[in-house]
Amino acid sequence: MAVKIEEIFAQVGYEVSGGDEHGWQDLYPYSRFIDFAHNLSTVFSTKTGEVYQVEFWDENNDVMWTWVTPEKRADYQKKMKNFDPHIPEYVIEWATDIGTVIREYKVKRKEISPLQYNEIEGYPV
Repeated sequence: MAVKIEEIFAQVGYEVSGGDEHGWQDLYPYSRFIDFAHNLSTVFSTKTGEVYQVEFWDENNDVMWTWVTPEKRADYQKKMKNFDPHIPEYVIEWATDIGTVIREYKVKRKEISPLQYNEIEGYPV
């Protein structure tokens, strides 16, 4: 079941710092990105509201927590290598579900403790 952009807002709030049309329309048709405060961003379809990608940059640990919808992940990885072959793979922590990225974001922002990590509703753990 596809996650909708409204569900992301419900989990992280409305503290938006930017956004625009996404530059990779061939990969993500009819898409825009939204940058939230504190290094969280998402890419979603303006037609369906489906979320294609969620990323959280953990500056303290130098890790980019990344989830890409399974249907697009291989194409995303290929496009990223072509876009910038110098991006080190060790910096990206691939998440198998959106909930992992959201939980990492909330833990780093101290909205939840690591003990509450599995308590975020609506997302697979």
